[in-house]
Amino acid sequence: QIHGAVGINSKGAFFVAYRDDRDKDKNYAIRVRGWDENLQEIITDAEVYSNAHNNSQPSVCVDDSNNAVVGFYDSNMTNYVKKDGKEVYDKVAGDVLLASVSGTTIGKAVSPTRLVWNNQKQPSVACTGDGHVVVVYADDADNNGAYETYVRGFNSIADIK
Repeated sequence: QIHGAVGINSKGAFFVAYRDDRDKDKNYAIRVRGWDENLQEIITDAEVYSNAHNNSQPSVCVDDSNNAVVGFYDSNMTNYVKKDGKEVYDKVAGDVLLASVSGTTIGKAVSPTRLVWNNQKQPSVACTGDGHVVVVYADDADNNGAYETYVRGFNSIADIK
């Protein structure tokens, strides 16, 4: 287990997201654990995204109802780019994904853009106590090699789906 990230709410509940290669295939998944303010475990060592492609760069936040959002980088998403006037598959492309965590339920991992898969990386998520969420990430949507900083807000953790 490496590259841990922690999110804590105003009541003291906290979640930890981290990279894990428990089957030793060098294909890291993002996993999450969470505890309430009394240190009672809410979610025990759960994989965030079942289609793991050497995931990295975890980020996590938690609201005052003990719901969480895990942001991470998935390094093996489909991305087509124009090269010499042809559309070709770019294997090195990766994307930022977000997954909600409510109790022991982990929501479907989704792109914060909800548009096309782009070349995104370095997610950072933040939650307010009442569940508003902001994600900031780097994106090279136009594939020119220059990353720009993008931000997206959600009215609630439940809106991440």
